[in-house]
Amino acid sequence: MLQLQPTRFPVPESEIAFFNIEYKICYLYSTSGRRHPLNTTLEFLELILDPKLFYRANRKTILKKEATVRYTPISSRKLVVETVVPSNQPITIPKAKVSRFKKWLRAAAM
Repeated sequence: MLQLQPTRFPVPESEIAFFNIEYKICYLYSTSGRRHPLNTTLEFLELILDPKLFYRANRKTILKKEATVRYTPISSRKLVVETVVPSNQPITIPKAKVSRFKKWLRAAAM
């Protein structure tokens, strides 16, 4: 359960698609496709978000399991992730995290 003050997040947890860093600013992307700037870091979000629901994909992105549609292998054993809301930049999983990412996704189905 997300334990932040309502003023910190502009949407309910159920409407979060992912968090992304762009030009040193952390944004929350909602399932409606809106982008909301946040005054926080991904490191802080990692501490407060439920790891069963959210996954640190790379140094710029935290994904929500429910918003992850599919992934596609690309060169160098990396993955590109597609979410319910298109990202301005491709969301990639580095090869060192691929097995953990797949395990995290499988845990959702159980």
